[in-house]
Amino acid sequence: MKDKKQKPIIETAFAYYFHRTDRLLRLHFTRMMQDFEEDITVEQWILLNQIGPQKSVSQVDLVDKTFNDRPNVTRLLDGLEKRGLVRREDDSHDRRKFSIVLTPQGKSLLDRTIPIVLEERKGVYKGLSDADLKALKRISQTIESNIMETRPPV
Repeated sequence: MKDKKQKPIIETAFAYYFHRTDRLLRLHFTRMMQDFEEDITVEQWILLNQIGPQKSVSQVDLVDKTFNDRPNVTRLLDGLEKRGLVRREDDSHDRRKFSIVLTPQGKSLLDRTIPIVLEERKGVYKGLSDADLKALKRISQTIESNIMETRPPV
């Protein structure tokens, strides 16, 4: 009797596929921005995008919204501030905190890149229906919720 070759356990782990897709999307974003001669990483763009629609955001809110750790968000904001894309302002309610505000240069970069990203999504999501995308979002949110209940990030 022949032994059936067993698949590596990693091939049955959906987290493995999420990880692969995340890495590929990050690489895709980097190449896309290079094609349009925009010097921005996906992590920086996500922060700018979280700040954009609001007048200001606290650094703590950015940590919470991006599931990033505080030192990494601080480092990213330092780089964005050095490039003149954001500025830190004293929080009027708590002097120990800063509010993060987009500068005109940061808003301009978002204004230039959002249409690029929206157009690129069409190719990335090709073959997926609205129902597929809603299901993917719901499934991702359920997994996140399960993780937060059992082992929340520190």
